[in-house]
Amino acid sequence: MLTAGTNPAPRGDALLTADHVTVEFPARRRATVHAVTDVTISLRPGETLSLVGESGCGKSTLGRTLLGLLPPAEGDVLLDGLPILGRARVRELRRRVQMIFQDPYQTLNPRMTVRAIVAEPLRIRGVPKAQHAARVAQAMADVRLGEQLLDRHPHQLSGGQRQRVAIAAALVLEPEALICDEPVSMLDVSVRTQILDVLLDLRSRRELTLLFVTHDLSLAWAICDRIAVMYLGRVVEQGPAAQVIEQPQHPYTRALVDAVPVPKPGGGGRRELLSGELPDAARVPTGCRFHPRCPRRFDPCDHVDPPLLAAGPGDQRAACLLLDPAHGAAAAGGPAAPAAPSSTPTESR
Repeated sequence: MLTAGTNPAPRGDALLTADHVTVEFPARRRATVHAVTDVTISLRPGETLSLVGESGCGKSTLGRTLLGLLPPAEGDVLLDGLPILGRARVRELRRRVQMIFQDPYQTLNPRMTVRAIVAEPLRIRGVPKAQHAARVAQAMADVRLGEQLLDRHPHQLSGGQRQRVAIAAALVLEPEALICDEPVSMLDVSVRTQILDVLLDLRSRRELTLLFVTHDLSLAWAICDRIAVMYLGRVVEQGPAAQVIEQPQHPYTRALVDAVPVPKPGGGGRRELLSGELPDAARVPTGCRFHPRCPRRFDPCDHVDPPLLAAGPGDQRAACLLLDPAHGAAAAGGPAAPAAPSSTPTESR
C-alpha cells in the first residue's frame, strides 16, 4: 500500500480505474457481505462504459466506490493512474467526476429552490459568487430546462424535470466524467428517452466520459461502447458492447441476453432462462459463484473460481472454465450437469 508523500508512477492512461477493488460490509452474527470482490475496470476518456447485472450484484456499490463515497477494503481507486491519497486528491476527484443518482425524488433537498440546488456545488467549491448565475444558467440550458423553473421547489416539478435538475447540479462544476446510477429506471417510458437524449448530447458536446449503471441490457447495448457484466460482486464478462451482446461467452451473459423480450411470438429460437435467485452475498458459493444456477456447469465449477479469460476479439474476456483449454475440453465431452439446488457457502471473514 502507498503512503502519503510517495510519488508513484501512473498505472495506464485511463481516467478512472478500479484496481482489484474489494468492498465489504459487516453483517449480523459476525458475517461479512462481499458486495464487490477483486474487480478491475478502467474508464477511458471519452467512452461510455456500462455496468450491467441483476439487482444486488454490486454495480451501484462499485460506482459509489469509484467516486470515493465508499472505502474499498482492498485495492485502489486510481485517477489518471494515480491512487487517491489525501484531501486534495479527493477534492480533485469530486470536481472531475460527478454522480447522478437513481431516485430524483430523494436526490433533491425539498427545502431548496432549483437555483440553490444547482448552485450548491459552486458554493461548496468556493467558486466566486459573481460566476454563479452564468454557470447555473448554462447548466440549466444544457439539460433543456428554462430559467423560469429556477425559483421553484422540487415538489413543483415532474419526475423528468427533477432528474434534469439533478443532472444540471452534476454538470455545473464542468466535470470530465459522470457516474450515472440507473438514472432513468424510476421515470416513465416516455420521459426516459428524453433524459437519455440529454445525456448523449452532453457526451457529444462536452466530450464527457460516462459510467452507466443499469440492469437493462438493451439500453446498455444502444448507448455504450463497452459493457462489464457483474454477478454477485464479480465482473464475469467484459468487452465491446456489440461483441458482448451478439456473442456472449459467459453463461450468465447469455441468460441475460435471452431474457430480453423478442417482439415476435415464438421468436428468438432456443433461449436459456435462469432459475432461482441471486445467492446471499454473505454466503458466496465456493468455486465459480454462478455454478448453482448455471445450465452448463461441470465438475470443476464447484471448486475452481475462474479469472477473466480471453474470450474473443476486441479485448472481450469472460470468467468461465469453458474458455480454459485445461477444463473446457473435458466439458465438451458430455452434457452439462444439472444446476445444483444449493451451494456450500464461503466462510465469512
